Amino acid sequence: LHPRVRRQRQMCIETADITSYINEHFAEDITIKDLAERALLSPYHFIRTFKKQVGFTPHEYLVNTRINTARYLLKNTSMSTKDICFHCGFSSESVFCNAFKKNTTMTPSEYRSDCS
Repeated sequence: LHPRVRRQRQMCIETADITSYINEHFAEDITIKDLAERALLSPYHFIRTFKKQVGFTPHEYLVNTRINTARYLLKNTSMSTKDICFHCGFSSESVFCNAFKKNTTMTPSEYRSDCS
């Protein structure tokens, strides 16, 4: 194989590893620096490569994963918004509510009411 093709295949494998890592550890404090180190890339190159492969920046992918988990929990459990917020890895309720509203155009409470 040509070195460039080999490197592109390696990047796809690394991206798959990183998305799996995010999916398993989204509730933890994950930084771009940590993810870039896992991929053995500089943070700048990692962000560019990840976005090219996945369609989202690593941060967007992490927030989307957290929001999708929160949506599931709001719809299917009686956990409080505060508990869901911290269970999904958000640093505070205000950060959670702002991210949730930006992503879904409703507050977590409105979303839960809509699902009832």
